[in-house]
Amino acid sequence: MKKQIGNFSIKNRLFPAIFTLVILTFFSSFESAAQDGHLPGNPRILKSASELDYPPMAVVQPDGSAGGFSVDLLKAAAEAVGLSVSFKIGPWHEIKEELAAGALDVLPLVSYSAERHKVYDFTAPYLRMNGAIFVRKNTADIHALSDLKGKEVLVMQGDTAHEYVVKEKLSDKIIPTASYEEAFKLLSAGKHDAVVVQQVVGLQILRNLGITNIMPVQEKHISSLKPAPLELEGFEQKFCFAVTEGNRQLLAQLNEGLTIVTLNGTYESLYEKWLGPILPKSKIPVDQILKNVLFFLAPLLLVFALIGLWTLKRLVAKKTRFLEQEILQRRQTEEELRKREGHFRTLVQTIPDLIWLKDKDGVFLACNPVFERFFGAKEGDIIGKTDYHFVDKELADFFVEHDRKAMAAGKPTSNEEWITFADDGHRALLDTTKTPMLDAQGRLIGVLGIGRDITERKKMTEHLQQAQKLEAISVLIDGIFHDFNNILSAILGFTELARDNNPSNQQLQEDLNEIYVAGNRAKELVQQILTFTRRKKHTPCLLNVSNILQETILQLRSALPASVEIEMNLDEKAGPVFADPLQLSQIIVNLCMNAIQAMEESGGILSIKVSETTPSDEFFRNHPHLMPGNYLELNVQDTGTGIAPEIMGSIFDPYFTTKNLGDGTGLGLAVTYGIIKEMDGEILVESEPGRGSIFTIFLPVADQALQ
Repeated sequence: MKKQIGNFSIKNRLFPAIFTLVILTFFSSFESAAQDGHLPGNPRILKSASELDYPPMAVVQPDGSAGGFSVDLLKAAAEAVGLSVSFKIGPWHEIKEELAAGALDVLPLVSYSAERHKVYDFTAPYLRMNGAIFVRKNTADIHALSDLKGKEVLVMQGDTAHEYVVKEKLSDKIIPTASYEEAFKLLSAGKHDAVVVQQVVGLQILRNLGITNIMPVQEKHISSLKPAPLELEGFEQKFCFAVTEGNRQLLAQLNEGLTIVTLNGTYESLYEKWLGPILPKSKIPVDQILKNVLFFLAPLLLVFALIGLWTLKRLVAKKTRFLEQEILQRRQTEEELRKREGHFRTLVQTIPDLIWLKDKDGVFLACNPVFERFFGAKEGDIIGKTDYHFVDKELADFFVEHDRKAMAAGKPTSNEEWITFADDGHRALLDTTKTPMLDAQGRLIGVLGIGRDITERKKMTEHLQQAQKLEAISVLIDGIFHDFNNILSAILGFTELARDNNPSNQQLQEDLNEIYVAGNRAKELVQQILTFTRRKKHTPCLLNVSNILQETILQLRSALPASVEIEMNLDEKAGPVFADPLQLSQIIVNLCMNAIQAMEESGGILSIKVSETTPSDEFFRNHPHLMPGNYLELNVQDTGTGIAPEIMGSIFDPYFTTKNLGDGTGLGLAVTYGIIKEMDGEILVESEPGRGSIFTIFLPVADQALQ
């Protein structure tokens, strides 16, 4: 790094000669490339990449695309030979590894080294750059590379500066960063001791960032970065295009492209665009210019001779008509396949269902955007992984078992499953169909999954069924209302007459009063059921369930057999619910009367408990129609006969009853179910024959602001 680089004229003399070697390399590889089936004129898109910041060689444009001298030069060289290039942007150490692995075809800015030549193949160099040490101003103890011993040295991970510092063991405290921009920001902030980077790049980054407290230790006068056969000393490099090792065809095409853009002036134009504004201008004497022009003519003559040879070979290649026709037909077929693939992908991308494809080992091969939302990841991050990378083991086991059954059956299989979307956390019920996929020989290669969201359809079906049940209740109640009302009127009327006719009989008066109270209560209950089934408007308000419960139980005590005891555990601090008081009382009456009737013969204990709770996430996953939050939990438990498993699914149906004819209508639990659903709540049942039943009701705790 201490040696002063020579002037422009020395470097420029052999610049044409270097590209003459490029031409020789291209034509020596032409015949091999033709044999491989990639003749000139077969355009294709090369996959390339550019690092985050290496100005002005590689920069990120304001629109996020790749730019810079090396990027534009690669585009021009590729276009000159009928190719095109697509660029991605990423950290240098990552894109370098992708080139080695074959995921990329070419990188535009790679410094040549013997170690790297074992992994990549390089074109002729098109730039030469000098390395430099950058330190904070007023740093007194770093003057050369040897002074970095024991210092904290910042480099870009995977860059040749990184490799050089490690190879030369300049320091045992190397700090790799994702980009040189990050490295200079750290140094400017007072962290670490120095940055090792190409001088031109470092000065450009400092200028872009507006950093003024950092300077190079030994700034060299650089008037040209064009290749020159100089003896390099210290950390100096030649930059080339690098391809995956062994890709002789592409190497030959890129060398040809470099020659063409050098001869047609494109190289010089790009050089002046990107490097001219930041390099000092050198004054070249007229006699030196003439010498350079004369020296340049000799390689041109050689180039023309080689072009003649190349033209001759093309004429020979034209005679292989059959081969050319076959290649053309193949390319047309490939183009048609690409179009069909594009149409298919567009179709899959726009379908609102979840679509995914796995191999027979459960590894994802493709998916659509709706499925991406389920996992909360992009398709590129999902491909190559399994369900176990994105969902818990229990759910992943369920998915894998369903895959196995579909592949074993050899035909589509379906099931319903609740899932939670990772992107926004919403729950959905899927009707999932999985179809085994076979290759042309009929061998199993994987499984195709399609999941359709049927949440709303399921809710509508349930609502329709419940509406039909309640409609049946309404028809029944309307049919018997007048007759039943007449019966109650007779009971109440004769009770009043009996009271009036026996004023002196105190015991009889008390009994008649109880009959009268019970008759009125029955009349109110019938009216309440009729109001509910006809969907009349109620007047909900904030209610303390414990208070309503105590009042209702007080009225029910007269109907309790002597063998039944009541135990109550009421949390007075439990939050209120927003409900109609008559409806809430109706729920309590129906559940308690069912419990009492279940214990009529054997007796037992009626336990009632009220508390406030916050259900678990698992609870809400199993009951997706409930809104997360705090709920009032009402438990009604008896020690009666219990409910047989075979009738458990029918207990909320209208008219369903296990009682003898005339002992019950089968409406109590159906009405209770409808009221609770109308209040956005839930009712659960646990029962075992001979051991009683537990009815648990969840009602959302009301916001106090509603009061």
